[in-house]
Amino acid sequence: MNLLTRVSFLAAFSLIAACGKNATSPIEVSLGEKIGFPAVFLEAITDNVKIEDFQINRGNCNHSSQQLPADLVFGRRLEIMAFGCNVKEVSVKTDHGDFTYSF
Repeated sequence: MNLLTRVSFLAAFSLIAACGKNATSPIEVSLGEKIGFPAVFLEAITDNVKIEDFQINRGNCNHSSQQLPADLVFGRRLEIMAFGCNVKEVSVKTDHGDFTYSF
């Protein structure tokens, strides 16, 4: 096998391997307000998802404590109130993978 064929093979393999990492998020994330504070809503859009951890603004925003892990079924949501910040980014670790949402 010549060098050009090897390089082409490795490039093709890398592209195929990268495609497998694009998981579809099992939740929808939206912003709102609750009791006068910014709120983040994590809603399940798959049959079952476990929210294992989350961060708001890369850990730089205080939020209401939630009992984690939280198991959600389709249509159920977790409500998280943010204190003293504008929500710009939410990172969520689930049993389906890790996802980051920007606003």
